[in-house]
Amino acid sequence: MDCRSSAGPYEKLLKTSDFYQTCKLPKRFEYPSWFYGYGIQRKPSQHPFYRTTTSEYGKYPPTVHSIPTSFFPTTQGFTNALAKAVMLTIVPFLSGYTWNREIKERLILSPEFDDLPLKEIQAKTGQTILLPCTVRNLRDKVVSWIRTKDLHILTSGSLTFSADNRFESVSSSQTNFWGLRVRGVRLTDSGRYECQVNTDPKMSLAINLTVSDTLKSQDNFHFNNKWTYTATIKGPPEVYIRVGSPITFTCEISASLPSWKTPASQSVLQRHIHWYHEGKQLSFDSVRGGISVETDYRDLNSVSRLRVAEVAPQDSGTYTCTQPSAKPGSTRLVVVQAEHSEAMQRDAPHSSTNCWHNPLFVIARPTIVNEFKMYAGKHKLKIWNRVKTHFLFCASICSIHGIVHIVRKNVSPFERLLWILLVTLETIWCIMLGLEAVYHYQERPTVISIERDHWKWNVTFPGATLCFDAIDSEKVDDLIKSLNISKKERPEFEDFLNELALGNISTFKNFEKYINKSRYMDVDKYAEWVLNVQYDLNDNKYSQTFGETQGFELIFTEFGACYVYNSQIAVYSSLKYWQSHSMKPRKSRPVITVDASVSSPTLKIAEVTSGYKIFFHGYNELPDLCTKGYYLSAATATHFGLTVTTVLTDEEQPYLTIKQRNCRFPEESNLQHSPVYSYNFCRIECRIHLSLRLCNCTPYYYRHIRNESICDPLGMYCLSKYKDLIIQLDDENMTKCKCDQNCVTDVYTMVDVETSAWFLGTNIDWSIMVYPTLRYKRTLIFSKSNLLVQIGGTAGLFLGCSILGIIPDLKQMNGISQIQQVPHIESKDSKVTIEQKSKLEELYKYKTLMRDELGCTQLVLSCFIGRTRPYQQGVG
Repeated sequence: MDCRSSAGPYEKLLKTSDFYQTCKLPKRFEYPSWFYGYGIQRKPSQHPFYRTTTSEYGKYPPTVHSIPTSFFPTTQGFTNALAKAVMLTIVPFLSGYTWNREIKERLILSPEFDDLPLKEIQAKTGQTILLPCTVRNLRDKVVSWIRTKDLHILTSGSLTFSADNRFESVSSSQTNFWGLRVRGVRLTDSGRYECQVNTDPKMSLAINLTVSDTLKSQDNFHFNNKWTYTATIKGPPEVYIRVGSPITFTCEISASLPSWKTPASQSVLQRHIHWYHEGKQLSFDSVRGGISVETDYRDLNSVSRLRVAEVAPQDSGTYTCTQPSAKPGSTRLVVVQAEHSEAMQRDAPHSSTNCWHNPLFVIARPTIVNEFKMYAGKHKLKIWNRVKTHFLFCASICSIHGIVHIVRKNVSPFERLLWILLVTLETIWCIMLGLEAVYHYQERPTVISIERDHWKWNVTFPGATLCFDAIDSEKVDDLIKSLNISKKERPEFEDFLNELALGNISTFKNFEKYINKSRYMDVDKYAEWVLNVQYDLNDNKYSQTFGETQGFELIFTEFGACYVYNSQIAVYSSLKYWQSHSMKPRKSRPVITVDASVSSPTLKIAEVTSGYKIFFHGYNELPDLCTKGYYLSAATATHFGLTVTTVLTDEEQPYLTIKQRNCRFPEESNLQHSPVYSYNFCRIECRIHLSLRLCNCTPYYYRHIRNESICDPLGMYCLSKYKDLIIQLDDENMTKCKCDQNCVTDVYTMVDVETSAWFLGTNIDWSIMVYPTLRYKRTLIFSKSNLLVQIGGTAGLFLGCSILGIIPDLKQMNGISQIQQVPHIESKDSKVTIEQKSKLEELYKYKTLMRDELGCTQLVLSCFIGRTRPYQQGVG
């Protein structure tokens, strides 16, 4: 539709929603057609003072400021002028109200995804990818990205929730685009990602991401095939052969792609074909001897034959043939020593369905047959009759639908076969759906829901970790005096102390110049030295505008010694706790919370004499090397305005397993260095194990247990060589690190940062500028009762059984054996008379009739047990 020159009058054109959506027309009113009868002319061009607007949106309808001068009375009558003035006052409000209401009703459209042709994305490790998601008509809804394998919320709107800083939300409300950017993709990032909108019910768009070391072909044909050729060893996957027999393996290498996709040059097929035995390449000049290979290069296929003369027991194992760009083919050789074993020919037909043709069964067949004959003997017929009678009776009273018709007499073979087929299919479907329900309960019984009743919430005040960029010079002097360091050694020791107190693994390369110097080998004192030269945060230097004041704790982090505020797990990173050699949880400080009644709760720190780096985190977390921080220099005054987004866990979920929740509570620690769990504590422990594996020591700011060594200057210089691997933990083969998310997570987002020069020292303050209006919650949606109901409903639907129906069946299966033995005690000394046997047979027929016609299992059982009791006593 052309917005500049649309045909037809305005009152017809503006009634269509297409024009409004295409031209983005502002919500203004138009005078109704009957109003033009009062002197306003339709054509704006006839009025020299009428203002028209021609732009990319077309011409706007007449507004209040664009009334033409010809509106004034065309006659000299005062009555007409007064009437027109009244209409000029009333009509704009009536018309504007009608315009806004009609347009608003037409434009309330539900959110919808744009069609996405690419829902399978492949990437190479280390690349940066963007998962696209476009949502139109979003209005007040929120777009979130979910990783389905662990139900982890990665982003919500423009906020990023993942502790992994490789994930980033890429959003633009103008273009309706809400993408997810992943920097440096890893093999573990493979899986399904969902772009969700919090509608009712939820909308989601799934994209599958596949990450590999080598990027696969993007062609639509054989999209997932990374092999150009395929090697196949003819014959069965497992071969049995007698000692001393010869054997030949035939390997054929053919193109995996169609002929029009194979390379024009056949040089690839001319490459050598290699044979391997148990992963080692076969050598033809070895002491073993008797091994030869013959290769035939054809137009499209290559054939290689491996001949082994007089096989020995050590020749058993897996044989593999391959060549570059070819998918390997393999088979397994089993060399046996037995009288009845027979060598199998490689190209002989193989059938896995007939056990008598299996070579392994051929070897053991004489023994199995003899044992079976010994077991059966003369009692074979008697045992079979008992089992048969017992089975037929139980089946005739079974409450499962269809079983009765299978064992019923006078049924044609076709009908019996039909009932067997139906019962088998029903049982298979029942088992499959039951296993699916169990899998649902074990793997994904929870969902992420959104709560909006924010007026009732208590919000955790932002916890912070403050690390200074300088040390106290006066305390340095006191430390040097206590260590009796000479003036000549003092400058070098001060430099070492600065590197030690203010450095981390990124700066450990500076310790190279201190290697093998005895002055710096007292590694057990490193932590005490660093604590003794830190600035003090006295009580008169900080204050808060809400609640009771809570002090700062001096602990060790991966950035050295830092002060922490409002953290319940900070005590487990303090030197005092480490020196107690305890692994028991301690009583922590109460968490500081605020609510919406407190306007902009603020904490202020004044008169700090150095610059600093500050990190904001939740009460159950501490920063690590990958946490984003803010660095500010000295002599500044800075205000941080924050908002928080919380992820909670339902109260019922502590009874679930960690695998079901995909998260851990603090008391569910599986760590060796901390009695409580957090995501960053887990990553710190991974770095400890990796440091011990690489350099056999760990930095002083980690806790040391058992015989773990503290790094001296040589050890810290060694760690600096692997700093990227230790910081990122991106090599799973080396790190073997798998950390679960916290079940309760607070993510603080910076809303505003104001920094200015301040000559009276360094001032810091932070506050909650915007209270949250939504939060996320892990909710249990599939409990044990749901599992029981689903399995019971499935069994009732397919098998027609219930608990009340199964109990009598189990009772009879447990106690019917003695009764069923009566008809089969055929001997001269039998106490069962012919009359008793006839009564039992008559009763059996009566029971079957009642089961078939009335379907009342309990009635049949009660009658059967009551009438057969005298005969049981007679049998003895």
